[in-house]
Amino acid sequence: MSNPTIITGSRVTLRPVGVADLDVLEAAYADVEAIGGFFPVQLEVLGNLRTRHAESGLIDRDGGTLLVCDRESDRPLAMVLFFPSSPYLDAVELAYRVFESEARGRGVMTEGLILATYVLFAWLGTNRLELRISPGNTASRRVAEKAGFVYEGTAREAWLDRGARHDMQLWSMLRADAPESLDEVRKRIG
Repeated sequence: MSNPTIITGSRVTLRPVGVADLDVLEAAYADVEAIGGFFPVQLEVLGNLRTRHAESGLIDRDGGTLLVCDRESDRPLAMVLFFPSSPYLDAVELAYRVFESEARGRGVMTEGLILATYVLFAWLGTNRLELRISPGNTASRRVAEKAGFVYEGTAREAWLDRGARHDMQLWSMLRADAPESLDEVRKRIG
């Protein structure tokens, strides 16, 4: 049985996590070396990933995981996470990660993020999507810019990771800035 596609781009599709994808996600979360210095180490996810998937499919209105997959093979290339930014803000935060180095630098994440912003604005009542990006993560900043996010400023020493404090840049997209139609999504993808 194939996984249901939410939306199709020129090179990738965006879809929920299927049971067969759990091995890929567990390997991605467990490979601390591949995570690099810009994505948080979340070992607690491993213990309950399958339980959470059985309960919700790893997606509901409060947050979740979407997979960016190769359009031809349906192989997961990356993921987009979404979750509440803060209980008192009308915002949802996004995080993303490309799984394999061969998929980097090919526009996979930019296309996946554009598709995700369109879908999430359609699904959620929020007016704002946010990204928090390490100032040293040049590739992620390029993805944010190409996807239409706007840099708003730097939160100093806002992230504690691996025993060190790090600055985080805040990027946002408002509903008014997002693609309003599938035609507009396709134009942004190029």
